[in-house]
Formats: sequence, structure tokens, C-alpha cells
Amino acid sequence: MTLSRARGLAAVLTAAAIVVLGAVLLTPGGPDRDGGHPGGRDLAPVTPAPEPAPSPRPDPAAIVDDPRASIAELTVRASDPDVRSVVWRLCRTPRCRRSDEALAVTDDGFVTRHLVPLPTNLFATPMDGVLLLGNGPAARIVQPDGSVTPVRWDAGEPGPLREGEHLVTTRAFGAIHAVDPATGRGHRVSAPRGVIDVVRDGDGMLRGRLLDGARRYVASADGGGTWATSPEPAAASGLLTSLVPSASTARAMVSGGDGATFLPFELVHRSDDAGETWTSWEQSARPMAYVNRGLAVLPDGRLLADLMGGGSPRLGQVGRLPSGLWVSAGADWSSLSPVRMGPPFDALDLRREFSPVYGIVVDHDAVTVYAVTSAPNQTLWASVDAGVTWRQVSSR
Repeated sequence: MTLSRARGLAAVLTAAAIVVLGAVLLTPGGPDRDGGHPGGRDLAPVTPAPEPAPSPRPDPAAIVDDPRASIAELTVRASDPDVRSVVWRLCRTPRCRRSDEALAVTDDGFVTRHLVPLPTNLFATPMDGVLLLGNGPAARIVQPDGSVTPVRWDAGEPGPLREGEHLVTTRAFGAIHAVDPATGRGHRVSAPRGVIDVVRDGDGMLRGRLLDGARRYVASADGGGTWATSPEPAAASGLLTSLVPSASTARAMVSGGDGATFLPFELVHRSDDAGETWTSWEQSARPMAYVNRGLAVLPDGRLLADLMGGGSPRLGQVGRLPSGLWVSAGADWSSLSPVRMGPPFDALDLRREFSPVYGIVVDHDAVTVYAVTSAPNQTLWASVDAGVTWRQVSSR
């Protein structure tokens, strides 16, 4: 039987079934001969099934205080470290396919706190002790006292970065935006069209990259009022490149081939004349290390990097290089050496473990490294000497 004939026969049978069924239902005193309306028995009114009750929103305290919870985002105010905002994530299934999140904020180092439930995987941007939640029209800031400040985006002409404002993740590719965390005012920062990968150095210098045609490096010393343009390092041609924030007058970039998820740590570039000229060093480590949580130029001009060496506790892999912090010996960045991280991280076998580093923050002339212990009962630690010594930071 062909498909068309089969379809035709099915249509005929379906029509016949409808006719027969209609005859049964519309014949007075049909199968149920108990009077009433044609068709026999009166049909009882149909009561719609109640809609399922929405799942109750998890108690944020139950998320934050659960020993299995882990830090998903954090920011500490540089001028007042007691002001902190930490997002905690509690995984409900293996590999964290389902999770709950809550935000904990404080202005007294978590002697007291305010807790806010969050939608899972809400985009959060650190802004010196507070978090910008979302990056569109509904973006908002949770203040240290738990109050919420909606962001008011200024639709006027772009302008330079003002005192107290912070760069935030761009709401449109090729543009820079800034937000004042105290007032919630947001606006577009004046910058060359198509600028990407913008960082703000400790001295306030804005630096970015342009990819419209020839790859160029751009920098502004006045918050975006004016921009200087120069070629990128020749050695970076054809490679993925990322700018490195600096607490020194030295400016930095890192380059590598396509590493899929992580950037291979292949080349570092240094400029001591605001990007006019560059010195590039090829990293000799083999097998290749990968950039993990980022890099920074220390106040003394050394390069600090958080790298992955290939070890995996979950897969039982032993890396040929240790993960964690690496640092140059000085202004010569031709090679970096592993940092002997102090307690509580000195006992880690970083050839078998992931790097404990959570983030590297540059603020004015200081670089702070944050690291976490493994769950359960995850704790947060901070170092201002490139990972040699650590102090615990209350985070919930």
C-alpha cells in the first residue's frame, strides 16, 4: 500500500468513526435510557483540575548556610572591606544541573547580614562591594543594607567615566557602560565604536582593543574623554589576546591560540610607555598552561597569573605543571614560577587539584587575590602579597 492510499483509507475510517459516534451520542435514549436531554444521561458539570501550586521559593538562609553551598560571585569594597556581597549557590543535582542561589550582603563584615533570594544564573557584575544584578533595562543594585536600587540608564550622549562610577558588562557589543553604585545612574561611556575587552587599571587608565580591520590598542587617561590609538604587539597577530589589569605603570596583555574554553598561556606582552611599544615573551612551559581566573601586574612590576596545569581531582588526572598562582621574578616576564601559597593552601597538591584562586582584583596601587577552600563548609581567604600569606574573610 502506498503512503497516499494509506492516508486516504485512514481518513475514510476516521470520518466513519465520527459519524457512528455522533449517531450514538445524538440518538434519544441511547446507551443510557434514563430520560433527560437527548443522548440520555445529563452530563455533570466539568470541574477544571486545580493548577499545581508554584514551588515555594527556597529560604535564602537555608541556601547560604548549607555546608554544601559554594561561592558563585563576590565583591569586597577596597576602601572599606567590611562591605561585602557574596552569591551562594547550592547544587541540588549531580553536576549542578539544578541549583538555588541567594545573595548575602553586609556592611559590618557579616556581624549582621541581609539575604536576598536570586533567580538561578542571574548575571551579576561586581562593583566594589555591591553587585549589579542583570545588565538590561531591569538591572538593579542590592545595597549593603539589603535595599534595592534600580538602575536608571541615561539615553543621552555618551560621556566620560565619572568619580565613583564603575565599568559594567556591556549591554551592547562594542560599547562601554558605567554605573554609579550609590545612585543607580547608568550611561554609555564615550569610546571608539567597536571597542572590546576594556579594563580599568589601578591609576584609572582605561584600555581596550579595536577589531575593525587592523587590530589596534586604545587607551584613555581621562575616563574616556580622549583616546590614543596604537597597533597591537606584532607577536599577538593571529592569536586570541586579552588585556591584563595593572597596579603599576607597566601595561600588559596575554595571548594564546584557540584553547576552546580557556586561553592558552603562550605569550605575554609588556609596555612601559602607555602602549606605544611592546616587549613580548613566549612562555616556555610545556605542556601548555591555561589562564584560569586571570592575571595582574603587581605594584612592583611583577606579573602575577592564576594558571591551570592540567590536574583534575574529578578525573584523577595528574598535571605536569601545578595549578594556582605563578609570578615573574621582576620586570622580565620571560618565565614565571609557581608561588608557594601559604596556609591554608600549602597542603594542596596542585598537580592533582584545581587552583583554589577565585579572583584577582586590582584597585589603585594594590592587588588582592581571593581564594576558597573546597566545600563542604567553604571559606573565603584574601592575600595582598601575591598568595604568600592569607587571612580569612567572613562571607556569610
